[in-house]
Amino acid sequence: MTLKGFDTVIMGKRTYELGYLFGMKPGQKPYPHMKHYIFSKTLVFDKAYDGIEICPLDVEKVKSLKEEAGTLIYMCGGGKLAE
Repeated sequence: MTLKGFDTVIMGKRTYELGYLFGMKPGQKPYPHMKHYIFSKTLVFDKAYDGIEICPLDVEKVKSLKEEAGTLIYMCGGGKLAE
């Protein structure tokens, strides 16, 4: 399956901010066709961005995303998020 098959991406702050090194700007979606959930206690944008939600890491949030009909989730990131 290619990334085109996914409609949701979850990642941590460090993975998201890594994109800044490659020219991505805060609030930009690295995967434009996906809804983004960035798990962080400290990441803050200057305004809200469509398709991006910053939320504290919560197992229940991940479970609720998995239960949404038709949602295929791509977990993008390192081991810290997977812990």
